[in-house]
Formats: sequence, C-alpha cells, structure tokens
Amino acid sequence: MDPDWFDETTSPDWDTALWLALADAFGGPVLELGCGTGRVLSALRRAGHDGWGVELDPELAARARQRVGDRIACADLTTWRWPRQFPLVIVPCNTISLFPDPTSALAAAADQLRPGGTLVFDVVVPEGRPWGHPPHCWRRATEGGRFDPVERRHDGFLERDAAREEVTTWYLPLDQWPATLARCGLTHRSTLDPAGRPAGPSAPVAVVVSTR
Repeated sequence: MDPDWFDETTSPDWDTALWLALADAFGGPVLELGCGTGRVLSALRRAGHDGWGVELDPELAARARQRVGDRIACADLTTWRWPRQFPLVIVPCNTISLFPDPTSALAAAADQLRPGGTLVFDVVVPEGRPWGHPPHCWRRATEGGRFDPVERRHDGFLERDAAREEVTTWYLPLDQWPATLARCGLTHRSTLDPAGRPAGPSAPVAVVVSTR
C-alpha cells in the first residue's frame, strides 16, 4: 500500500496519547504488531521509549525504517518472533480486525509477551458506526463499503487518483473477546472506550486489554 495513502487514511487523532500512556505505565521495550509506517513507534521513540515493530507490507515497513531505524521486521506478525519477550505488546488501528479468525495474531502476541505482560489492541465497533445499521453501507466521495451483520464482515474501499484500495475486516461482538483471548493463553482485563469507560455497542472504538 502507498505509505502516504496509508498515513492519510489510518491516522486517528485519539490513539497516540493512549499508546504513550501505556508505555509510561508498563515500561519498555514495547512491541507493535502491524506497525504500518511507524506512526505510533516514532511517537514512542520521541518520548524516549524503546519501540520495536513488525509489518508485513514492504512499502510500509520501509517507511517505518526511515522513521525508527532497523527495529522493524518486514514479516508476517503471526509467524515472526523477535528473540526477546516484551512487557507490553500493542496492536493499534484496528489491525486485529484484518484477521477472519484473530486467534493466530493473538497467539503470536502472547508468545512475544513476558509472563505477566500486557497486550492492548483497539477495534472498531460496527454498532457504533453508521454502516453498522441498516442499510449497512456508506458511500462518500472517495470511500465506501458494505457491512454484513450476520458474518460481521465489512468490505470497504478507498479511492484516490483513479486507484482503489479494498480492505476486508471482521468484527467479533465485544462480549466474545474474553473467551477468544483465553484460547490464546491470555486473560481479559477490560474493554474500554477511548475515554476510559467500559465500552458498549454505541462506542465507535473499543480498547481491549489483556495479560499473559
């Protein structure tokens, strides 16, 4: 994916403070799975935190290396393992939802955690978005998509300069995360909205916290 396009379309204005606060609370080093162009890692590094990342897309990984150096592995996050374990693993920007079954990504995160370490990821909540309700679709000048409420599958697209990027995402109901995490050796601690309150179906985004 084009790195400039990626940054333009996947840079929420609320999440950087969250990842910085978590790094302050749990210490480093911090591992980001699906680090994209290094937006979050570069913020962590500027704040003095020891950040590492894994990114599958070679163009995005190259941009991340420009930002934070050689602490980026261009690899599949479900199979790559750094030769160390981390007290904090983060998966920002709805990346977990790229997996039809998130257990492979969660198991990889658990493998990279120290005993007692913390995993935090954020997910979009379809019920908190206009496209999560009938007619289950939206279309703007440069973006659109359709959500299947039975499969909980969202087929989205972005258009720019006559090019089109298509992305499919899948969404577990919020109440299924504790059991899903448990199957991966993780203990669910909380599911919060961006303001730190318990996340319900009206929250547009949920932040899921678990420990190994």
